[in-house]
Amino acid sequence: MAYLTEKIDLYNDRGQVIESGIPLEAITPVQNPAVREIADTFKRSIAVNLAGAQKALSTGHYANEYIHLPDIPNKADLPIKSGPYGKPKAVRTRTWDVPLVDNADKLAAKLKDKLQVDADDGTVVNIMKKGAMFYVKPSQKLCTSGIEYTGALTATAQAMTDLVMEEFDDILDFHAAPLVHTSFYGRYPSTYEFMGGNVISLLAASCANEGPGFSLRNLMVNHIVAITQRRTMESMALSSTLEAISHLEMGDAIGRWRRWQSLVYAYQGLNANNIVYDLVKECGSGTTGDVVGALVGRALEDKVIKVLKTLPSGFKFYTALDPSLWNAYACAGTSAAVIVNQGAARAAQGAGSTILYFNDMLDHETGLPSAGYGDAVGNGIALSFFSHSIYGGGSPGVFHGNHIVTRHSKGFLIPALTAAVALDAGTAVYGPEATSGLVGDIFGGIDLIREPMESVAKSAAGIKDKF
Repeated sequence: MAYLTEKIDLYNDRGQVIESGIPLEAITPVQNPAVREIADTFKRSIAVNLAGAQKALSTGHYANEYIHLPDIPNKADLPIKSGPYGKPKAVRTRTWDVPLVDNADKLAAKLKDKLQVDADDGTVVNIMKKGAMFYVKPSQKLCTSGIEYTGALTATAQAMTDLVMEEFDDILDFHAAPLVHTSFYGRYPSTYEFMGGNVISLLAASCANEGPGFSLRNLMVNHIVAITQRRTMESMALSSTLEAISHLEMGDAIGRWRRWQSLVYAYQGLNANNIVYDLVKECGSGTTGDVVGALVGRALEDKVIKVLKTLPSGFKFYTALDPSLWNAYACAGTSAAVIVNQGAARAAQGAGSTILYFNDMLDHETGLPSAGYGDAVGNGIALSFFSHSIYGGGSPGVFHGNHIVTRHSKGFLIPALTAAVALDAGTAVYGPEATSGLVGDIFGGIDLIREPMESVAKSAAGIKDKF
């Protein structure tokens, strides 16, 4: 395989260089260890809402209120015994006061035993929020022995079901087993996803994906913004990383398209050569049109495009000396325009219009194809329609790359939306705090995915001499 050996410099979200002289090959998902670890982290990371399961068992409300089974003890049966937790059994009761949160330490240790295959195999069970939550990362062997990504979720849900039945056998009898199962699994297997369950994966059930490669594109924009704690360019970097991995799974990063996709990832997602930052700094007090002018100037300066001909009116037509690199510049400019415009408004809702009109103006200014060779204009129109017309104002934060509107964009649209949502000052009804607070609490503590610009750059520097 021919390596992508052209060099880039990687900058952070403060405009400071992180690493210089990085071969483009070193950031690709097949080569970069941090990108592969990010994929592995998303595949293996599970949150267990221990407090939620305890509440379900004690109230009889399961699976987001879809199932309500009130307390109906069989009064003909006397309590059988009282155990160390001080709660006697009542046969056939449908609610149980099980002290899961108070015993989080003991449960965490036993859960790790159930999910561990070998000693020191990377199995993690961390107690969070004073015992109300677990962050779980099952054994890599357990999660990768099969061919799907569902092993971490199913193994954790089953382990919690078995563990609670075993540990609290003085409170629970066999009548409780299906309800303990429901408290963790949710409505599965009545539904193919774990609807209302208290074992949570960032990845949707495979049946919910549009097709091959959509598992990592099915993460809601709000989730990504919550994980990166609203840092605008880190949000774009994480989103772009997930898109880059998805391209690989879709077969979109093979042959001539490999460099195309890698350049978009580098320049838009990882702020290669500081382009996004420079455009925002230059045009921060300006308009979308200013970003168009600044991008064309930068592309001319970097010899990505040149003037093809000048009309008698003075209007210039351009030609791309490197079409793939021009597309990457256009994608970086799209994000910069969203940051400038949505940053000024402190509102995410206009992102679709900014994406549309930035690229429409870029088409007219240069005579060259805009981001995605036309995809950006079409996506901007559809996004504006779905977020402001038929849905009556659906926030950009609830969209993802698996949506009918956004799935056609390969790489550049969702990162731009994450930037818009990161800059939103609370105008969205369904913002990250409303839909993704738990996701941010659990997964925002992982440095690797909270700060992907640094993670990927440092990892690339470690392997750059290989190419």
